[in-house]
Amino acid sequence: MPFLRLPFISDDYTQIYHSRHYGTIDGFGDLAGDVLYRSRGTSLVLTHLVDNLFGFSAQSHRVAGVLLHMLNIGLVCALGSWRVIGWKLSLPAAVFYAFSMGHQEAVVWTAALPELLVFAFSMISFLSWRRWLDTQRPGWLLAVAGAFMLALFSKESAVAVVPLMAVAWWLDRSCGRRPCWVLAGMTLVAMVYAYPIFRSGSEHLHLHDGTFSWQAPFWVTLPHSIWRLLWVWGLAALAVVAVLREREWNRVLLFAGVWIVVTLLPYSFLVY
Repeated sequence: MPFLRLPFISDDYTQIYHSRHYGTIDGFGDLAGDVLYRSRGTSLVLTHLVDNLFGFSAQSHRVAGVLLHMLNIGLVCALGSWRVIGWKLSLPAAVFYAFSMGHQEAVVWTAALPELLVFAFSMISFLSWRRWLDTQRPGWLLAVAGAFMLALFSKESAVAVVPLMAVAWWLDRSCGRRPCWVLAGMTLVAMVYAYPIFRSGSEHLHLHDGTFSWQAPFWVTLPHSIWRLLWVWGLAALAVVAVLREREWNRVLLFAGVWIVVTLLPYSFLVY
């Protein structure tokens, strides 16, 4: 609540500036040609809508961030519909996610709106994937594809949702090999999406301004990030699981471990 009263933060002005051009229907053509901002298209459209409806108001953009955070809390809770996790885990996880301080910067910083949106669309795609594996209804597969495309146009890290889906299918293995073809198609889409980004070279701001580098020491950053994520309650929880020696937790721990590594890996090449 205190953040709702704050003025805009530096990069918020850049976000609003670009949204007034790229976030309009007339600006979509230019957005498609911008190798950096087309991967943040959904945030620019949403920023434009808020700016157009409520004017140049920092509070309106803050409220939009809080509402998106509330949606994401619900999506974390919805993971309980998957029997590998269950409601007994997803509900307390959602409560922890709601109040954890670690990611609140993205909630109150308009320029970080892509983080909220890539999480939301990736989770919707993943949950739809789980429903499709259970029901095999084509409507859920359309939801998977649609949400995945929106996630890709929210931020580059959306490609991480593909291996997460693969692990979820592997843990259940109740749908035969048909999902392999879907995963192969999504992998191809992710590769087509990533190719022009890396091919753009100097045209992509983040590839030459010190933001991203293939030479970044990810082998140091990744374990350090995992340690920071688990400290202190995650390590305490692992200790409890080790003492109880309940085998039913093995699949949850395996999926959680893969989830942590996969989702942090794209950010481990950021050099700032």
